[in-house]
Amino acid sequence: MTIQCEMGPDGTCDEDEDGTLNRFDECPGTPGYAGDGCPDTDGDGVHDGDDECKYEKEGANGENGCPVEDSDSDGVPDDEDDCDFTAGPESNDGCPIPEDSDRDDDDVPDDEDSCPDTWGSKPNGCPDNDQDDDGTRDENDPCPQDPYDRCDDPPEDPDSDGDGVDDDEDNCPNTPNAGQANADGDADGNACDPDDDGDGVDDDEDNCPLQPNAAQVDRDGDGDGAACDDDEPDYDEASWQLDVPAGTGNVYFEMEFAVDKGPDEQANLTIVGSGGEQFTSLQDTDGWRQRTLDLGTFAGETVTVRLSTTGSAVIRARNARVYQDTDGDSLSDYRENQRWTIPYGYGDSFTLSPTSQDSDGDGLDDDQEVSLGPAPSNPASPLRVRHATSEPRRSRYRRGRTR
Repeated sequence: MTIQCEMGPDGTCDEDEDGTLNRFDECPGTPGYAGDGCPDTDGDGVHDGDDECKYEKEGANGENGCPVEDSDSDGVPDDEDDCDFTAGPESNDGCPIPEDSDRDDDDVPDDEDSCPDTWGSKPNGCPDNDQDDDGTRDENDPCPQDPYDRCDDPPEDPDSDGDGVDDDEDNCPNTPNAGQANADGDADGNACDPDDDGDGVDDDEDNCPLQPNAAQVDRDGDGDGAACDDDEPDYDEASWQLDVPAGTGNVYFEMEFAVDKGPDEQANLTIVGSGGEQFTSLQDTDGWRQRTLDLGTFAGETVTVRLSTTGSAVIRARNARVYQDTDGDSLSDYRENQRWTIPYGYGDSFTLSPTSQDSDGDGLDDDQEVSLGPAPSNPASPLRVRHATSEPRRSRYRRGRTR
């Protein structure tokens, strides 16, 4: 008979009331206390429904729940033993080895023993050439069964790797590491530590195995990461002193930058002066970007520009400078003077003279428009140009004509 249970407010139900909710119970209608809600009378991990010996736990094989049979108690299960009722070693399929067929008593039958007259621990019946695993072959080892080569009494302070540092003080007791180098300061020295700098990248894959560089930053692509590459053109800390022109407003700091950093690392740009500081966080970039900051509050001062990072983040920076933009058109005075061209009536949105007014914003200064004839306050007023071409060219303007 199936027992129905009322669903609780949180969606729980234990139909067979065995303490295992239905959604976790492999036998929801039958109480069982084996952890999965099914009965297991002998507690051998095999459900009663699958257990052919549900009252016998000792020696259960985990398949049908019955004990493993080993009639001759030789450690070889009957289903693998060619001599179920006669003890014999596993190397001879559970059958005894006749005395005359294993002359060296190494449990390897003579017909399978490559060294039938010499006791050996190897599967082929031959002796191990380095029984004490000390790196010295037995024929050259004064104590072939003693790794300390003090056949009777081991040394009080053994030095297994022979590097001059006793094992109890050696951060690599089985690998020579005489200088005890340990880049990350953990319990394992560099000689036996798969991650010497502890940055989570194994040495054989780490572009800076002795300097933490978790993000594996290598901007110049030479195989050496930013943390250990003397040629890497990156900054983790840098600063410059810049003079800010005197005056009010329209003074800016401009810098091109590129950043490599991990999600939990920071790259920052800070400008510090007597009037306080400006701080901005630089984001990870694909290639170069430009950042512009207003320096109006630092007019007439010498400010410090600082780059700083956390973790293995790095910053590349170039073209850092201070500039003025007298007319406020977002183009520096210097660039405007360098871009002096005549637009032939097609306004380029930049005032050509950094100190001249452009009332109608058509790209021509008022004093130019007056000399050429159009109305300075009307951007639609035409220029009187006799010979216009499809390509702009340098020209000298006079009233009403071009030459």
